[in-house]
Amino acid sequence: MNDIMVPPGMSAPGPSTSGGAPRTKAAGLAGQPIPGLLAIPVLDTGPGFALDTLDADPARAHRLLDAPTKYVPKQALKALDSVSRQWLVKWDNAYLPEIDAIAARLDRPGV
Repeated sequence: MNDIMVPPGMSAPGPSTSGGAPRTKAAGLAGQPIPGLLAIPVLDTGPGFALDTLDADPARAHRLLDAPTKYVPKQALKALDSVSRQWLVKWDNAYLPEIDAIAARLDRPGV
């Protein structure tokens, strides 16, 4: 996994289509690293990007889910997971297999 450093107010560039070398940390206009920037991971993935991204840093995925579910009881999350899954099944949601795979991989409610 490579990191790109992005200055405030700018967005990270998209994936390379040139087939060149992996991306590395971006530098400021003078070619020097900019202090205080957060590292943004950039992954080279394919059609399975959701699981590839998850597998690259599962701890980050857990931290991401911890923030909104911190004060919600696990039983409530499980019940809400069931309701939302029924809704996705009813509307034949194309992302349901991917959501199920991520939920299984993380092995926790609230996905």
